[in-house]
Amino acid sequence: MTDAPPDKNVTAVLLTISSLEVHLAAAEMEQEQEQEQSESGNQTQEQEQEQEEGNGGGWITIDISDNMSTFDLLKVKGIEEFFGSSEVAAGKYTQIRLIVDKAEVAVDNGEPQEATVPSGELKIVRPFTVESGETTTLLIDFDAERSVIFAGSGKIQVKPVVKLSIEQGEKSGKPQDKDKGKDKDEEEIEEEDEEEELKEEEVEIEASVEVEVSCDEFASANHTSRELEVVAGDLLMVTLCSNPTTGFEWSETANISDISILEQVSHEFISPQGDPPPPPGTPGQEVWFFQALEEGTSTVYMEYSRPGQGGEEAVWTFDLTVTVE
Repeated sequence: MTDAPPDKNVTAVLLTISSLEVHLAAAEMEQEQEQEQSESGNQTQEQEQEQEEGNGGGWITIDISDNMSTFDLLKVKGIEEFFGSSEVAAGKYTQIRLIVDKAEVAVDNGEPQEATVPSGELKIVRPFTVESGETTTLLIDFDAERSVIFAGSGKIQVKPVVKLSIEQGEKSGKPQDKDKGKDKDEEEIEEEDEEEELKEEEVEIEASVEVEVSCDEFASANHTSRELEVVAGDLLMVTLCSNPTTGFEWSETANISDISILEQVSHEFISPQGDPPPPPGTPGQEVWFFQALEEGTSTVYMEYSRPGQGGEEAVWTFDLTVTVE
């Protein structure tokens, strides 16, 4: 893990992570069998889940290093810290999930203040492949400047914004056994081969389909609706105008009518950008990513409210009808 300091007087961003998991995709043949069984009505949803796990699909827990269960984002600035490792099955992986038990933010070297984390977890949708006999390294780079949000009434939110890098190519095995029986020339050739095989890719989450509603559109109507068609497997990005300095904020977790068709995978606030920086109070954007899982129609509904005691509710609303083909 690595980081950069925020452009505020924040002096610590403490996260306590209870679990780190990666999602292994089930084999195509197994997925086809599950679909046939579902269509015939002979299997319940619970049995299908057990079959997926039995055949290697599903979430896999990665062992976390003892000294990294709680860490300060600002103390890993400019360096890389070892977070954890496990031996896993070779195959295609689709997501990374970190379960956040606690978040605290310190300002001006004061006592850490409790902060909230949307949904209590961070999901990174980024396919990667683990090759048999090789080591795959995932580097999670937090952008602290965009991850800490100061809302009204002293409320602090930590909405992690991350970049994921993937390194592949190093052969696995015990270090003491790798060099036995090799002369110097062989070792140098192997080092050169490993350097050629090393691949690193830094990416932001990329969506297949995007829906955006501007501030001007919301100003003209309190209720906005959209409809669209996507293909199973598509990643949908929804971007809505947002200004937390007013005390209003969108639903962190969208209300989805059918979660078997559509799944929310992430949500973050993006501060307004510009050169020179925009004045305080300039609206930003809230961004959600949704994964289209299977054929059908599902509705996404969100409210823009002032969550404080007695605050206005559902002043603005947004609903999106998604048909997955």
